[in-house]
Amino acid sequence: MSDIIDALGTKVDGLLGINALNTMISEINFNQQNIAFYTDTSLSKTEGFHKVPYTYQSKHQKTPVILCTINGIGFELTLDTGYHGLLSLNSTELYEKLDSSIVKKGTKERITAGAKFEIEETKATIKAIDFKHFTLDKNITIDIAKSNNNDGVFGIEFLREFFSEVIIDPFNKEIYFKLSQTK
Repeated sequence: MSDIIDALGTKVDGLLGINALNTMISEINFNQQNIAFYTDTSLSKTEGFHKVPYTYQSKHQKTPVILCTINGIGFELTLDTGYHGLLSLNSTELYEKLDSSIVKKGTKERITAGAKFEIEETKATIKAIDFKHFTLDKNITIDIAKSNNNDGVFGIEFLREFFSEVIIDPFNKEIYFKLSQTK
């Protein structure tokens, strides 16, 4: 755990992983800098939010996966609450489509589940993400790698960058996004 605390560079009182988040509704308000947990679904106030259904990564791995489209390519994006990047995508097809907009290539150290390792880093810019129920129409700098998976991961930094509030409802398998007005 000390590797995670060192990487964050801030005081850490505790960590909440997906196992905890799957047992209650999590309401994150970035403007007020707070998070609320509850189990009564009637307490969710979702007016003004965009609802996106999710499935689980697998029967044993209860990590939310949402479907989206980027540059005409379908993706499965996993919500990883411990991921510190903005958005990371794996797709040879998208990599080749974005080849002219790739802005940086190199390597960087990544810490996942307390383990340090080097990854190849390639940055590019996408113009929008279509979540079927709404489109996030923003220029987004992403990490991209060549792979036939067409999958990716987003975490708290992605949520903080584009949304003022997020509600994760594991009982109905839905994530509610409220777009940030200032971004």
